[in-house]
Amino acid sequence: MNIWLILPFPLLRAVRSALLWLIIGFLLDLACIPVWGQAPQPQYVTNLLGDTIVLPGAEGPLGATYQWLKDGTTLPDDSRFTGSQTPTLTMTSADFGNTGAYILTADFTIDGTNVIQTNSIFVVYVIAPPAIQDFFGATNGTSLFFEVDATGVFVGCPAPMLYLGGTQDRLISSRTVKRMKVLRPDLDCIMLDAPHFVLQRAPAVAALAITGFLGRHHPLELPRLE
Repeated sequence: MNIWLILPFPLLRAVRSALLWLIIGFLLDLACIPVWGQAPQPQYVTNLLGDTIVLPGAEGPLGATYQWLKDGTTLPDDSRFTGSQTPTLTMTSADFGNTGAYILTADFTIDGTNVIQTNSIFVVYVIAPPAIQDFFGATNGTSLFFEVDATGVFVGCPAPMLYLGGTQDRLISSRTVKRMKVLRPDLDCIMLDAPHFVLQRAPAVAALAITGFLGRHHPLELPRLE
């Protein structure tokens, strides 16, 4: 026996529209799920000491369970970390120890196979706000000169640093560059044949130098997921 449900045309059109939007919403949600077997690209986040850091990871399929890791170690919830088993991790009162690589994994089943997938990767840096260690003033005839010493922040910053200098620079002396290298032996210092505004006056070679720096200091080697 066949049963037919006859709906008025306006109601039928409303039902059809609702079904269409449900299908569109499902497809959009599906598009946001990382592709199985592909490692996501890392996202870089820089924060100041004391900040609240929020890492919005990518969600997995419906029913997935989540776990955040820092530098390969499982993170639990505590007084400063919340959401360690959800797609979004929140850290309060950031300190230098929070610098590191954060990975969100999703555990789910697909076609009867259990899968543990890396859904998001964040590389977090925590730095100190600029601070003046000392302040100097001097006069030369009718001119007044001021000098600010903020070397403490420069030395204490945990992130790799690149300095692009210009061989024709009349503002930053070679003595200052040498001083920077003494304070930070790990400083990647590249001198370009350009005046002070190297990015504006020599953009092509500056871009090559920056690309090389990023390649040398990539914090993660991402294995391909099988």
